[in-house]
Amino acid sequence: MNSPKKSRAPSALPLPSGFPTPTLATAGGPAGVGAGADEAFWESHVAVRLGVAREKIALLRGTQLQEVVDFTRQGNAVVYTAGGLARLTALVARAAPQDAAETPPAVSTLPAAQIASTPTAQPAPSLGGCQPERARVVVVRTLPNRKMMFVRRADYAKDAPTFIVRVKDNLNFHPRLAPFEVRRAADGQWLYLGRMPRSLGRW
Repeated sequence: MNSPKKSRAPSALPLPSGFPTPTLATAGGPAGVGAGADEAFWESHVAVRLGVAREKIALLRGTQLQEVVDFTRQGNAVVYTAGGLARLTALVARAAPQDAAETPPAVSTLPAAQIASTPTAQPAPSLGGCQPERARVVVVRTLPNRKMMFVRRADYAKDAPTFIVRVKDNLNFHPRLAPFEVRRAADGQWLYLGRMPRSLGRW
C-alpha cells in the first residue's frame, strides 16, 4: 500500500523583530497557545516587550482584533496567536505618531532669573490707603440728639462747610473746646472715639 502523503500545516505570519520564534502548540490548539508556547504571546509580556501600557493594548485588542483568530483567553489571561501578535505590533506602530503629536510641549528649563515676571495690572495699594481718613475739627454747635453734633475742620476758614460727627454724648462739647481728631468709618460717617470732655468746653 502506498503511504499517505503527509500534509504540511500552513506557515504562520512572520513575527516582528525582537520576539522569539514560538514553539509548536499542543494538538488542536492555536499557534502560541497551550503547553510549550512562548510566554511572549501572553498579553502581559507583549505589553512589556512593546513598551505600551496594558490599557492601550487592551483597547486595540477590543476594537481592532478578532477573538479566536488573533487571540484566545486562557482563564483570566489573554494569549495572542502569531498572526494576532503581528497585527497588534503594526497597530501600535501606526498609533505611535499620533501619540507624539498629542504630547504637550516640554516645560522650559531656563533659570528663574531669566524668566520674565508677569506684570501686574495695578500696583499694590500702600498701607496709607488702607487706613481710615482722619481730620482735626472744632465744634460748631451741638444737636438735641446727644449722639450728634456739627463740626468743621480746624484748619479751614470759619465759613467752611460743616458736617455731622457721632459721639457717645455731646453734653460737654462746646465751640470753645480745643480741636480734636475724628475719623471716618467704613459706612462714611464721622466718629469721635477719644475721651470725653471733663466739663463744658474743657478737656
